[in-house]
Formats: sequence, C-alpha cells, structure tokens
Amino acid sequence: MIEWRGPLPATNYQKARSGNPISLFVEHWIGAGTLEAAEALCKNPASRVSAHFGIGGDGRIWQWVALEDTAYHVGLFQANLLSVGIEHEATPSLLPSDALYKASAWLHRHLSEQYGIQLEVGRTVRPHNFYRPTQCPGTLDLARIVR
Repeated sequence: MIEWRGPLPATNYQKARSGNPISLFVEHWIGAGTLEAAEALCKNPASRVSAHFGIGGDGRIWQWVALEDTAYHVGLFQANLLSVGIEHEATPSLLPSDALYKASAWLHRHLSEQYGIQLEVGRTVRPHNFYRPTQCPGTLDLARIVR
C-alpha cells in the first residue's frame, strides 16, 4: 500500500535522526497543489524541504524519506528529528476526501503500532501550525484520522 518514491536530494533531508526516537506525527496539507506537485518540491534540491509520506485524494500513499532518516517538514529542526511528516492532498478549494482519510488512518495506525506511539491529537499527532504560524494543515480533521 506504500509506494517508495525516493531517494531525494541530500539537501532535502538528513541521514539518521541523531539518536532520537520517532515519537510524534506532524500533519500537513499540500495547500497549493497535487501529490505530484508535493513530490516535485521534495525532489527539487533548491527547496530544502521534504516529508516522509504523501497521501493522495485517491488513497495513494507515497514515501519519499525513510523512517530512520529526518525529513525537513516542520521548520524546527528538533521537531523534525522526532517526527514523521505526512503531507495530505488537500487545498483551500479541495477538501480532504474519504479515501484520503481512510489511507491516512491506516498509515497512522500502522506506524503507531510499529513504534509504540499512542495516537492523541495535540500530543503525538500535531498540525504543522503547532510549530509555525501557517494555515497548514488547513481543513484536515486530525481527530478523524486518529478515530
């Protein structure tokens, strides 16, 4: 169900996590385009950004950065070291679909079981705007993903 789409340019992520365990998920919406647009940004060495996963409106799950590595998605390096970054195909004019929510819930459950993380909105499942003043993740309903 997860399609590997890496590797990314070395400028867009860090190998390893400096000994930090994965302890939370940071949720994003693509905001200005499609899953393909997010991938193009992640693969552009000048962007210096990435996410571990992207979820399409049709339920596709793409992985760009290995879980043992640090994606640059939060804008705060320490949070990057601890988190899994997940982009969702949604914009101000494209609401998250049922297929997207189903795939995101599956991914969160799968990863939470793998890493022993209890899913809790605000504690282990956080919106990007928890860290930076941004509209991201927009209309994404984190409670629906966790339920």
